[in-house]
Amino acid sequence: MITAIQKDFWEPREIYFTPEQMYWLLEHYLLLSMGRWPQDLRDTGYTELAGAVKAGKSKVRSRRAPFETPCQIKAEIDKRLARTGIEGKLLLAEAQAGIGIMLLQAESKRALLYISGWRRKTERYSKWRWRRRF
Repeated sequence: MITAIQKDFWEPREIYFTPEQMYWLLEHYLLLSMGRWPQDLRDTGYTELAGAVKAGKSKVRSRRAPFETPCQIKAEIDKRLARTGIEGKLLLAEAQAGIGIMLLQAESKRALLYISGWRRKTERYSKWRWRRRF
């Protein structure tokens, strides 16, 4: 189910590939392809302070390279989009154009529902569409 309410930001640990999260990731597809995670600008509004240590909190070091998680999530998105064919390309184009999730064309919504979910779907896109009567 696609809802009209969307968060402005998700941490990598919050990603469960829901339709809303997948659409948000598609909106930031180019940033992910550069190996960068979108920054949360709600706290200060300044991008220069996004990497700074916040008062009262210590910075936790990760064993991963900073580009590793965005690249892994982008690769997962690419695998899922590749299975949808032209409808996946249409979805990506609409997301990058800034069209709202509720204003997507039917083909794009169908592709979004197919690429969403914790795991990849095992059945082919055409069979999934037929089973769902799309």
